Amino acid sequence: HLEPDDPVGAWLLATSHERAGRLEAAAIELRRLLELDPGAELPMTRLCELELRRHRWTDALELADALVRRREPGPSDWDRMTAATALGRWELVRDSCARLGIELDEPAGPIDEDWGSCRIEFEDDAGRPRWARRTGPVTARVSEICGPGAARERHRELVLFDPAPVTRELEGPAGRALCTYRSLAVLEPGARRSFTLDGAAPDEARVQALASALRRFDLTLQRRSGDGYTFQDSEDDATHKGAYFFCSVPASTELAALHAALRDATVDWPSPTVWIELAEALGDAHAEERQRQRALVQRYGL
Repeated sequence: HLEPDDPVGAWLLATSHERAGRLEAAAIELRRLLELDPGAELPMTRLCELELRRHRWTDALELADALVRRREPGPSDWDRMTAATALGRWELVRDSCARLGIELDEPAGPIDEDWGSCRIEFEDDAGRPRWARRTGPVTARVSEICGPGAARERHRELVLFDPAPVTRELEGPAGRALCTYRSLAVLEPGARRSFTLDGAAPDEARVQALASALRRFDLTLQRRSGDGYTFQDSEDDATHKGAYFFCSVPASTELAALHAALRDATVDWPSPTVWIELAEALGDAHAEERQRQRALVQRYGL
């Protein structure tokens, strides 16, 4: 039996609950510790970490802010920046940046800068990290098109991430650090949908012409195939050099208009070229086009 004013017992219970995944019970014990000793930094730090894990941003910020006021610049500032970013408290994010010696381009407001490439892990993405551009201390915008096979199209999502890297690698001659971070929350949805563009390889001029022709659709085109990608014609066994792209457009795009623009922009591309996911989404009014593309996919094994 543990006494209600036993700090050791409360600490042990908090540890046991946390290990078992009972985060609410762990938080209760840590708060009991703080009632016994309101200035105890260790339970305050641990409770702040728990609240960040539970996305209880307001509670986490209150704890992190109290710790920052007691401590030298360090990890508590990163906790404060995480919670403050989630809540849009940019003045606190900027204060911690100043404490940590992080220079920013603008003196006030949201932080949206280019801090280079990173990768972001999402829980629903089978552990596969996605390429992103870091925009601030704990934010990044996904630059990679996930593709139609992904659980969710995250292209252009602005995400809040845990600043403790999951992995840290060195790349390039200069040995620049490339970090992978764990996503905590989506701050701005990307609101995108994706489809593939597959078939015979066009030259670079045609690819650039396509991108220009479809700029009005806010289309992003990313090549996913390497130089060794080929496919075979099942009718004559001829082998063709191929190209495979992921395409991303706003989720609100008028698909029939996009299809017509794609058809016009690829009229001089080598045959075949298909955008099968888009064709499948067009509906019964375009059944003939859907069947044509299905037949090409089957014939060439695209």
